[in-house]
Amino acid sequence: MQQIKSFDVSYWLIITLCFLYQAAISPFVSVGLDMLVKRFSFGYTAAGWIIMLVFMSSCLAAGIWIYLIGKYPQIRSRIFIVIGTVYIVGHTSIYLLPNANEPSVVLYVIVIICCILFGCCDGAYTSLLVPSVSLITDKNNSGVAYSFPGIAINLAVVFTSLVGSAVI
Repeated sequence: MQQIKSFDVSYWLIITLCFLYQAAISPFVSVGLDMLVKRFSFGYTAAGWIIMLVFMSSCLAAGIWIYLIGKYPQIRSRIFIVIGTVYIVGHTSIYLLPNANEPSVVLYVIVIICCILFGCCDGAYTSLLVPSVSLITDKNNSGVAYSFPGIAINLAVVFTSLVGSAVI
């Protein structure tokens, strides 16, 4: 309990961001394929490939973000602001697109761009957010400090599943 009391506001902000990040991506992962098929009339195969772009771009971007932060550690806070903004734009813009009875090339391109932006920012948060815990906590508290991001991420998955099932 004494270790938990020693964590400052920055640490609890990271824990909150872990929860909010997972709460943003979990619903998309759950309903993304059906949304692309039902709203935009994409075929299941095309929708599956588009959803895969989120995770592929996340994997590729994670390595790039880790390299950039390692090379330029002084820009970490600015990167979080830019990533957060692009993340919100990439994530919400796909929901703002109008429904389509027949998919067009332009719609495919816009959805693919949104998914790639979403994935790149997902990779950034995955590779930058949780490792930031080590920068603001004492080495003696690292075991306890690293347990809370996992708890926050799992709570977000449970919470979004409960809310999603209540809405449906």
